[in-house]
Amino acid sequence: MTKNQKRAPKILILAQTPPPFHGQSVMLNELVKAKWKWCEKKFIRLDFSDSIENVGRFSIKKIFRLVKIIFRIYKESRRGKIGIISYPPAPAQRIPFYRDLIILAVARRLTKKIVFHFHASGFDNISKKFSRLESFLAKKIYSNPDAVIVIYNQKIREVKWIKPKKVFIVPNGVADHFIKKSARSSMIRILSVGQISKEKGLLANLDVSRRLKNKGVNFTWIYMGDWISKSTKKIAMKFIRDNCLENNIEFVGVKTGSKKWDEYSRSDIFCLLTKYECEIMPLTILEAMMMGKIVIATTRGAISIMIADKKTGFLVENKNPKKIVGIIREVSSNEKLANTISKSARESYKKNYTLSSHLRKIENIYKNI
Repeated sequence: MTKNQKRAPKILILAQTPPPFHGQSVMLNELVKAKWKWCEKKFIRLDFSDSIENVGRFSIKKIFRLVKIIFRIYKESRRGKIGIISYPPAPAQRIPFYRDLIILAVARRLTKKIVFHFHASGFDNISKKFSRLESFLAKKIYSNPDAVIVIYNQKIREVKWIKPKKVFIVPNGVADHFIKKSARSSMIRILSVGQISKEKGLLANLDVSRRLKNKGVNFTWIYMGDWISKSTKKIAMKFIRDNCLENNIEFVGVKTGSKKWDEYSRSDIFCLLTKYECEIMPLTILEAMMMGKIVIATTRGAISIMIADKKTGFLVENKNPKKIVGIIREVSSNEKLANTISKSARESYKKNYTLSSHLRKIENIYKNI
């Protein structure tokens, strides 16, 4: 490099990437993979959890990984000045918070600028859930970032207390893997994707399944994802046996690539009856919309913004299983209605939630900050 040549800025991405597979890790992986020619882009994986079951839990192994990550950040700073560090703050949970506390205490000293990229809800609950000392420490490590990126406008209020210099709104996006579904059959295929847990609507799903069975509806409900715990799996399996649902429910595990898109393609309805407190903008709903599926979902986080009720999907309460059963039966028997909503869902995806649009907006933020 000559004296007249300007060194490309170094951007260090600190991020969780799969495994395990969940919305935040998948979106951050897309950020990591994006090619930016104008900068020197580096990546350090926050590899604390190997499975969904371990997310947010303490283990001795995580301490050693934390030390390794801090060493790698320091080593990267010695190789050349870090212009920007990108970091995904944890929601209001103690163990992830202490991870943030230690990492950011080091990282913020080794970079000119820092950008926080929020992928979960509930960040403003720190003052409600934590002690006064913890809240004081939170203000110290999170305050005055150069920018924050949130997924939709209602999340701006959650980050006001850390006084960011700039706030950007960038919705999630997913790549287009559309596969045209074959002709409808008499068997209704319902799909749920992601973490299999009570918080993500498992018990509500099972209740709806029981009611569909009692109504004589011919259906299969497919779960594609990991169990949150062995105890949850045990409860679900007992319910399935007690209600003779063995032939109606399938657990196919985590699928990726073409196998994942095949499951989406073969389904008629996508269902997410989530009550997860950190829910924000589920990628699984965007994937279902991309595939032109009938989405039935609760109104957590940004879901009521993503789905226009009775136009691009259906918004429900998971405490109203009768309504959910009614929707499933209606769209299964009314092909015209199903086709109209399917087409509208895909059009909404193409207009608002493509991966290319998401990555372009993210790159412009880092380029111009």
